Amino acid sequence: MRGVRVLGWSMAIVGLIGLSACGGGGGGTSDDASSDAGADTTAEAPNTTAASGAVTTLPAADPDAALKVFNYTFTVKGAVAAGTPVTITNSDKVDHTFTNPDGAFDVSVPAGGSAELTVATAGTYKVICSIHSSMGAQVVVV
Repeated sequence: MRGVRVLGWSMAIVGLIGLSACGGGGGGTSDDASSDAGADTTAEAPNTTAASGAVTTLPAADPDAALKVFNYTFTVKGAVAAGTPVTITNSDKVDHTFTNPDGAFDVSVPAGGSAELTVATAGTYKVICSIHSSMGAQVVVV
């Protein structure tokens, strides 16, 4: 029985080492939209980031992409096609903004209303509400 217990602990340690080698944490996205600026926007082609040399595959644009605000939370459904307007719908009873802190876009979305967002350059963009600091999300533009 003792051999089984040792084997169990060994497997657990090997599993933890394997997880830490995968990188964990950061989610594989960049808060800096400029790092992905000018990236290849085709779903099939890999996107190489010069600084890291890492190769990632961009998702295909979702024709049903949606940006919503409800209960002080951003919901981003699907990847947005570069250069295509996407409607941001605000179901809250207060105004919000859909703001990229790096200055790529800043859209005011009225309470109970909607606004359009068009991002010309592919990349992963951090989004905040400049009125309500607890709100945040990321939008993928391909």
